[in-house]
Amino acid sequence: MQYCVKDLAERAIGYGIPGLIIDGTDPCQVYDASYEAAERAHHGEGPTLIEAKMMRMKGHAIHDAADYVPKPMFDYWKRRDPIARFENYLVNVKKWLSPQEHQKLIAEVEAYLEREREIAVNSPMPAPETAAGGVYCEDGCHQIKPKYGMPATRTAMTVTNRKKKEAALHFK
Repeated sequence: MQYCVKDLAERAIGYGIPGLIIDGTDPCQVYDASYEAAERAHHGEGPTLIEAKMMRMKGHAIHDAADYVPKPMFDYWKRRDPIARFENYLVNVKKWLSPQEHQKLIAEVEAYLEREREIAVNSPMPAPETAAGGVYCEDGCHQIKPKYGMPATRTAMTVTNRKKKEAALHFK
């Protein structure tokens, strides 16, 4: 409602780039559109705006039951579940997997996830002082240096606790 266009992809015209509208619940369409957009970008032809039509099946947050969405709309989008659609495509349409191979694959993935979950649950909690590690770029974290160098920082004092902290400088 904040844009004077029916489809957000129409805004691509103003930027002089291609705009596509795809079914965001169709994994093949999503793959094809993103592959073509990446190829265009790799060939120096610029960006592509992709509008993937789909519906969030939950509310805005954990406390939001989304009771304001009409039930028929939920039912429509539930039938368009991308996982179920792609599963049907692989097993029943293309027959790239037999139902037995499909069930075996699901069982293997479930077993792997359960093993990894057990490792996570049984691992000790990290020390609180390590929480900020790896959040920001540190020396040596990128093999390729940024084209224009790393952002400069300056030391600033906060009024409330008088501790020094680094603040990123903004480029103009």
